[in-house]
Amino acid sequence: MLKVPLLPPALAWLPHYHLRVSTRARYSQLRIHPDYGLEVILPKKASQKVIPRLLEEHVEWINRHREVILKAYERSATPAERPTRLGLTALSVEYPIHYQTPSSLKSRPKAALLGDTLWIYADPDNERSYTKALLNFLHYQAKIHLEPWLKRLSEEHALPYRSLQIRSQHRRWGSCSHRGDISLNDKLLFLPPNLVNHVLIHELCHTRHLNHSKHFWALVKRLDPAYHASRCALSRAEAFLPDWCRTKRSFYLE
Repeated sequence: MLKVPLLPPALAWLPHYHLRVSTRARYSQLRIHPDYGLEVILPKKASQKVIPRLLEEHVEWINRHREVILKAYERSATPAERPTRLGLTALSVEYPIHYQTPSSLKSRPKAALLGDTLWIYADPDNERSYTKALLNFLHYQAKIHLEPWLKRLSEEHALPYRSLQIRSQHRRWGSCSHRGDISLNDKLLFLPPNLVNHVLIHELCHTRHLNHSKHFWALVKRLDPAYHASRCALSRAEAFLPDWCRTKRSFYLE
């Protein structure tokens, strides 16, 4: 988020905008997002000096979306509710969360599963602090459960892979390299088991066809007959993510 410099008089009501530098963007552009208002997108090599002129050129368009932008700012300014439960749908488990303020707020946030309760040792009033602890716990659980899941499917369908990495990615559910190295998103644990299964099969099929050709989709269909419904559901799968870890961009598969 950036303070807006040199605002045209017609945009005096605009408190700030969200700046995103994109390696894929070919030119500077503006977007309106319902979650965080006005977004300025710049190509990687573009200078931020172009922003005032970009805003000036689109004053009328921005003003037409004034109500949507202000509502987005209002929502983002509302304090986030501290989560009281953590549900990992892929594993069919749900843990009540108990917060414990550490003796020193400088201590590293951490999470521990004691019995059926998830204890968060972090400042309960600091969203960034307890979110970090929750994300660390999620990552650890993903490493424990996704690797044997992928291995089982690999052996079942005779689709070997070279290695697996579990990552906290913002956009990809999964990917596979030309060497057979598979990467999976730890947030898959929030999805229903059938969608996780679909993602894993999708990436394993890439070990044989590193593309999205008709041969690739024929293999996916043979191993996952309900793949079409799963693909459609996966396009809306962000709805399964809790607010505290929801991304601002769409997820996709490679």
